[in-house]
Amino acid sequence: MKRFLNFVFIFMLLFVVSNVMAASEITQSQKQIAKFIKAKLTLQSGGMLKSVYSTTLQEKTEQTGSISGTISGVSSDMPYGNVFVEAICADSLQNLDDPANPKGLAVVNEDGTFLIEGLAEGHYIVVAWADGYELLYYNNTTNRGDAELVFVREGVETSGIDFDMTPVVPGSGIISGRVVNNADLHPIGHAFVQVSSPTLLDRYGWAQVDQDGYYEITGLKSGDYLAVARADGFLEQYYDNAASRSDALLISVTDSQQVENIDFSLKMGGSISGTVIDSEGNPVFESAVYVMMAFQDSIFNENGDLKPGGYYDYAKAVTDENGYYIISGLVPGEYIVRAAIWDRYGYEEKWYDDVLTWEEATPVSVQEEQNVTGIDFTMSLKISNGLISGRVINAYSNPVENANIQVRSVYTGDNSQRVWSYAKTDSQGFYAVRELPDDEYYVSVYAQNGWQSVQQWWPGVDDMASATPVSIVNGRTEQPIDFQLPIVPGTAILSGTVRKMDGTPISSANIQVSPAEEKQTPGLNVWAWASTDSNGFYQVSKLPAGDYVVAASKWESENFGQQWYDHADSLSLATVVTLGAREHEPNINFDFDPRPMYGSIAGMVSDSLTGTAIDRAFIEVKPVYASRWYMYPGFAAWSFYDITDENGLFSIDYLWEGEYYITVHANGSFEYYNDAVVESMAQPVKVTGGEKSEIDFSLVKRNDGTGAISGNVLSEWDDTPFEIAIVTAKPAVTIAQWPYSELYYTAVTAVDGSYKLEGLPPGEYLVKGSSYFAISEYYDNVFDPAEAELVQVAENITTENINFMISPAYWLFLDYGYPEKSETMISGNISDSDGNPLPQANVYVFDQAGQAIFSCQANAQGNYQVNGLPPGNYVLQVTKEGFSSLFNGNVSVLEQAVPIELNGMVNINFTLPEIGSTHVSDEDKSLLPKSVTLLGNYPNPFNPETMITFSIPEMMDVTLKVYNISGELVKVLADGPVSSGMHRVTWDGRNSAGQPVTSGLYFYRLSSPKGVFVGKMVLVH
Repeated sequence: MKRFLNFVFIFMLLFVVSNVMAASEITQSQKQIAKFIKAKLTLQSGGMLKSVYSTTLQEKTEQTGSISGTISGVSSDMPYGNVFVEAICADSLQNLDDPANPKGLAVVNEDGTFLIEGLAEGHYIVVAWADGYELLYYNNTTNRGDAELVFVREGVETSGIDFDMTPVVPGSGIISGRVVNNADLHPIGHAFVQVSSPTLLDRYGWAQVDQDGYYEITGLKSGDYLAVARADGFLEQYYDNAASRSDALLISVTDSQQVENIDFSLKMGGSISGTVIDSEGNPVFESAVYVMMAFQDSIFNENGDLKPGGYYDYAKAVTDENGYYIISGLVPGEYIVRAAIWDRYGYEEKWYDDVLTWEEATPVSVQEEQNVTGIDFTMSLKISNGLISGRVINAYSNPVENANIQVRSVYTGDNSQRVWSYAKTDSQGFYAVRELPDDEYYVSVYAQNGWQSVQQWWPGVDDMASATPVSIVNGRTEQPIDFQLPIVPGTAILSGTVRKMDGTPISSANIQVSPAEEKQTPGLNVWAWASTDSNGFYQVSKLPAGDYVVAASKWESENFGQQWYDHADSLSLATVVTLGAREHEPNINFDFDPRPMYGSIAGMVSDSLTGTAIDRAFIEVKPVYASRWYMYPGFAAWSFYDITDENGLFSIDYLWEGEYYITVHANGSFEYYNDAVVESMAQPVKVTGGEKSEIDFSLVKRNDGTGAISGNVLSEWDDTPFEIAIVTAKPAVTIAQWPYSELYYTAVTAVDGSYKLEGLPPGEYLVKGSSYFAISEYYDNVFDPAEAELVQVAENITTENINFMISPAYWLFLDYGYPEKSETMISGNISDSDGNPLPQANVYVFDQAGQAIFSCQANAQGNYQVNGLPPGNYVLQVTKEGFSSLFNGNVSVLEQAVPIELNGMVNINFTLPEIGSTHVSDEDKSLLPKSVTLLGNYPNPFNPETMITFSIPEMMDVTLKVYNISGELVKVLADGPVSSGMHRVTWDGRNSAGQPVTSGLYFYRLSSPKGVFVGKMVLVH
């Protein structure tokens, strides 16, 4: 039973571990190799065996097969992370880009093993490759035609698909010749020649011709080769004077042989040219113009209909500043010509001659060496021709290349009319942002050089609020919009070693270098990082002079270690490293031992009077600071559970370091550790990685009378018993002072779902049934205690058949995907009319059909949180004994509640009126105490920065943190005391290491003594 209770926790652990494991990167060269192989397989797939067992992705079941094996023969100089294995369905080679064709790719592990999963049943071609090694098909053949097909069966791992790699040995054959213009026999200096084997993928080569038209392709293995010459504006030509691959003459090459005089005489292709103008006769800059072959096989199928997938463009050009274009190198034939323009207010395309559909287009006939002019287009859309341009230089007046320029309209209140545009500087630091309407704009620049980065608004200020708008009048600005950034050449170096306490070097440790904030150059960010080698050595070069703090960290399986220089345990204690220009500080060393990330809590539950062990006591462990659990969407609402065995023992493992509240429920008693009645008075238990915290409970049974309540707790779905459920009984009238007014009588169900509450004095009781991952309810089948049927208890009598049919949380069983991977969250605070938190208030979530799908309780601070719901519309209800229940929107009836549109983070607070008190009207809301308010971020989406605004009623400590979609902390924006009033904090799209983060969804979380609030934002590069 204990293992059953921990199944969700194990699932959480797997998810967390998957987020901290480092993923292997595929370098650009391997991507190019993969692309080349894919193209080759597409070209050379004729005659491949078709398998009767193959199936499309749409047809395959969730029970998919896999292929595994081992790669050997790869040198230690080639990391196995750069070795790849691909499985391609034998039926899919004719169209590898079709998403319905099953295939898979695996990166080989360090031990040489690989596993390709998710394959539908069928035959597969399996191929392995690595840069510098022979391309191998299974079973160790370089010839695709000799490949042995691998059969995959549903639910079965096909193992033993092994490869023995061999390095590529270049051949010694040579092909050489000359490429000239057929019209005048002059050399074509920009031509290139490519050779390839018609059957073997690893037989290929190419060369660019020199200024005299000569080329030489070396390193060819023996075999027959196809050769083709190509040059812009010319028709491609195969050897010997062939227009197509099928007509080409093969060239035979043997080792150590030079095949000379493989010459090409290229003919100029035809061309089509013209202009594109807008409705007012202005030339359209950067309009796209396309031509497509007009014969049957290009865009039409055998029935004369347009082929699926749209247009099959043969060539493309882009208009210049005069609206002029030319498309050259066209083979003789008829073409359909299309022009398309984009404006930030629309899109338009036309076919020649001034028609709107391809069926009406007038074909344009082209001959060799003919330029068909006057193929012009007049577009209806008016293009904005405003221009903002300038130059970006560094502190030494040198150009800054690839700086990002952003132009945005001055906000007028109408988001739909806002203009955002971007540009990059060229090698001389110049930029131009075009197609802007006459308006006022803020112009900003973001640049990165080595470890340095900076953002400025024109004219050289650090925030948009201080920026001067740039006006465009009649398409022009009054002056160039230039920037001089405080970036300087980085010449300083720091280095050192990272070792364990016994002197053992730590490899692959992460080094982070960040500026000592108080001494940082205004506006300039400098963040650097490195990784240690096998000797524990690292070096960070090209740093600008300045003051820095340096940290080292290391993950080892489930262990983690971190240290700041010099032997400091925290950033605040770190020793600052001062670097001068061209200075090298070589001894920034670290020594620490990574220790376990997880700890555990274990102990015993016994009877305080007899010392007897209490079995089936229910233990709940809940983190004190919910912020730790925001890192893992889907899990933040959950605590950890266990139930004592026959010896009264319990143990909960794999707990992150931190502090936890622990609660125990047993038959006749409950307690918050240590001997507290309510959570706010509980003593937190500290968990340290690698250690077990021993916590024992000595429970005092409540025995205030001779009455009892009994019944069963069953599942509403199938009438099966809830093996572990908690049933509580609270007197309908409580006269004791807080916190003793929160006392109740408790029972834990037996395995058959039965329970018995004993020791009750006569009276009426509110009885509630609940279980982990289930929707709690009051007797009889209601969520609002004010609507509950009170249970009468008399002396010496057991009130029987007080049964509960509670529902498992539908949230866990919805068909919209795994909840733990969802990005949504509803959170807020629940308080009374005086602003006091209402701990243990119930929160229920209803779907669009009015079905309750989830419930949870507020913590000691009145905060609640629901994670992982699929996007959609929901209604919340909050209830609490002694208070009137409310639905969101401050209404008391479900049908009157306006659904919450959930597609990310939503914050909703509740103020419950005490039963008998007057409900606060909208007009009187201003009289209620002010609360902390998160006002959101602007702009959103943003690039490269956004401003987060919040207000607080009085001075208090607040933290503002940014998390990514995986729940990992990205950066701390604020942490400490903040004065009352409105505050704005800017995030520049960078993590705590100063690195720009990738595009995507991010969350920001404002924590304060008055509540926790979350918002979402989208970064778009």
